[in-house]
Amino acid sequence: MKNDHHVFPKDILKACFYRDDINTILNICFLTFGENIKIKNKPPWIYLSEFKENSNFKKVLDSHVLPFKECLLKKGGINEKYQAFKKERMVIIKHDLTRLMRNSVLMNLFYCSLCSLNSKARLNFEFLGFAHRCTNGKRD
Repeated sequence: MKNDHHVFPKDILKACFYRDDINTILNICFLTFGENIKIKNKPPWIYLSEFKENSNFKKVLDSHVLPFKECLLKKGGINEKYQAFKKERMVIIKHDLTRLMRNSVLMNLFYCSLCSLNSKARLNFEFLGFAHRCTNGKRD
């Protein structure tokens, strides 16, 4: 069974951000219970560095529609890193969905609604995984 995993943990963000901004779909990916417990409240630059040497590291990031960027991999100011991460992830999601849908009207509607979704919107997020698989994870 998959668990909601906050890429940037809630405990790290709660001093700077509102709950809805922390629980946005942009900050959620799905992990197994065991993986989620292992990571716990570590910031992404800590837990991702533990996996970075894995030969499948880039593929795993891609499968979770996560950017391979400094906002995830380098230590720094939380506010700036989190804002940069959400922006980068939205770009990737929009790109994958655009390639899948090829319909600008539907894409713009979905893109606008995506900004306001929270972790309860599992069906929509699972659609992102479906979209990523349909595009074979390839980005132009």
